[in-house]
Amino acid sequence: MRIKNKSSVFTIVIWILFFLIAGNFGIVSRLFSTDGTQTQVVEDRNMTTQDYHTEIEIREDHSYLVSERIEVDFSNARHGIYRYIPQKGVITELQEDGTLSEIPYYASFDKVASDEPLDVSSDNGNKVFRFGSEDEQVWGAQDYDFQYEVTPITSKGYPNVYYNIFPTGWQNEIPAGSSFTISFPKDFDKDNFQIYYGAYGERMDGTDLVDLSWDGNTVSGTLRESLPVGTGMTFFVPMEEGYFQSLHTTGGINGILLGINAAVLLILLLLFYGFGRDKRIIPSVQFHPPQGLDSAAVGYIVDGNVSDTDAMSLLLFWADQGYIRIRETKSKTLALTKMKELPEDAPKYARTFFDGIFGKYAPNIGDEVLVSKLKYKMAATFTTVKAEVADCYSHQVYTKASGCARAAAMILTCIPVFILSGFLFCFTFTNMLVFLLPVLYLIGVILFARTVDFWYSKAKNPRLVLGSVSVAMSVTSVLAFVFVYGIGMLRGTILNLFPGILSAALVSCAGMILTGFMKKRTEQCVEWMGYLAGLRDFIETAELERMKVIAEQSPHLFYHILPFAYVFGLTDLLLDKMRDLSLPAPDWYETRSSSPYFDYYLMHRMMHEDLRSAATTISTPRPASSTGNTGNNSGFFGGSGGSSGGFSGGGFGGGGGGSW
Repeated sequence: MRIKNKSSVFTIVIWILFFLIAGNFGIVSRLFSTDGTQTQVVEDRNMTTQDYHTEIEIREDHSYLVSERIEVDFSNARHGIYRYIPQKGVITELQEDGTLSEIPYYASFDKVASDEPLDVSSDNGNKVFRFGSEDEQVWGAQDYDFQYEVTPITSKGYPNVYYNIFPTGWQNEIPAGSSFTISFPKDFDKDNFQIYYGAYGERMDGTDLVDLSWDGNTVSGTLRESLPVGTGMTFFVPMEEGYFQSLHTTGGINGILLGINAAVLLILLLLFYGFGRDKRIIPSVQFHPPQGLDSAAVGYIVDGNVSDTDAMSLLLFWADQGYIRIRETKSKTLALTKMKELPEDAPKYARTFFDGIFGKYAPNIGDEVLVSKLKYKMAATFTTVKAEVADCYSHQVYTKASGCARAAAMILTCIPVFILSGFLFCFTFTNMLVFLLPVLYLIGVILFARTVDFWYSKAKNPRLVLGSVSVAMSVTSVLAFVFVYGIGMLRGTILNLFPGILSAALVSCAGMILTGFMKKRTEQCVEWMGYLAGLRDFIETAELERMKVIAEQSPHLFYHILPFAYVFGLTDLLLDKMRDLSLPAPDWYETRSSSPYFDYYLMHRMMHEDLRSAATTISTPRPASSTGNTGNNSGFFGGSGGSSGGFSGGGFGGGGGGSW
């Protein structure tokens, strides 16, 4: 089949991959959306919150040790309560000029402890604490006391203190009398302490609702009024530079990714230069078929694979050598006539195929067998023939070490994208479809390796299309992802893992190339390929005038090389050139046409329809007999202008919860 307009195919594949990856990962909506609101909080009527107490200890490394005590009264039998806290999201500060500063973060949770039965899980970017047992239900007054440590990680390190005291997503009102204490590690300007309450994104002054008292660097507060459902409380303190001993950044994560990617690239290079680097094949000008190799052997030598085409080319090879004649019947099938026996030194696979066709159905010289009569009778023989071709030449085509190196490289080159996807899922995205990236990449690597392997057995257009698709599925998918992720990183809506992502993309692209070419030919194969590549170049690039000169001197030469053009995938090209040479018809092919000259359309049909039909018939085997509810963890917050500060629900922690 001829492939037209390769650039259009390539462009379409690129755009399909881009939108598939971007759309499925939810990146496009995250990058270009300007509206983000919290899911509406619905009151949980199965319980009433009697008291909510929070203790927050701020550490010198900018981590938060949080203790919560929640007293509830269940009006209906329930298993317990659950509490979800955003693990990945965006905090938002209001700048002095009234603009919003959005800072993506990831929060690690440690030292989770509770006296109650506790199940800890992650869901939709939240850390979920579930108290109680599935096998038991409780009612009436219950107390839940638990502790956890939160360490927020941002791209550059967040210097301020910003935490949600009472979550905006709690499904009860938080009653008056609920309290909190906040301990700071050392002195700071207490005039900078700001506290807000309200629904998610609101910025009402918390001092209107809470009584504050200071004891050194510890502040305590008690609610004078209840916080309605969907209302929380947040405190914010801008700190001077150097207040914290250390700030947690993505530098360590990027360092791990860079180290892994560098190690993978180093190993790939060692494998390539140690075991897989092939010697350069230097074609020699040839226009005669090779001595001592039949077309099936050549088909295997050029790509290390035995196809149906390689095996069926033996019919053309034998016909040209005078062992058989091919006749076109009125029913448009082929009839094969046995003209003489194969020589004693014929390869095992050739004798297996020849005897499979003629040994039982046309045992004598001059006997004829219809290919249609071989249906269901040659499948096992055909499979055996292909296996025997591989057995005969497998040790002479590629080195065993390079085959092992290619297999190892196929796994190694996928490590960066697989680990990258895992890191992105852990620290940034919540959609499992992020793992579509390594799958697309792996498919692209396999296709690229096949393109390299089959380079000498495919015509120019098919191999370019296959190569373009492989590049689109691997390189383009990775680079498109880097591009989309880079936009989000520059906009500040995605945690900055760009150094790790970029290095993974570069190593993946290099790994695809190294893996594709990591099959080293043996010395014998390199020698063969110099001759075969020269013959292939002659078929593919020889000018018509030169071929006319050769045709005058040796008119049957083109029928000698026809079986080899068949396994090179150049049949169309050779037949197109032969059409203008006024060659005599081959004496081994009998047709209903009475023309003594080369019939292009006849040969084209025979090569593409009759032989394909014969291959299908011969290879066909006989058919067998019949027989929780979680809240939003990120978004863009509204609010009025004013001095720099935070919002209710806009800091670390927060989230919500209810009964289950």
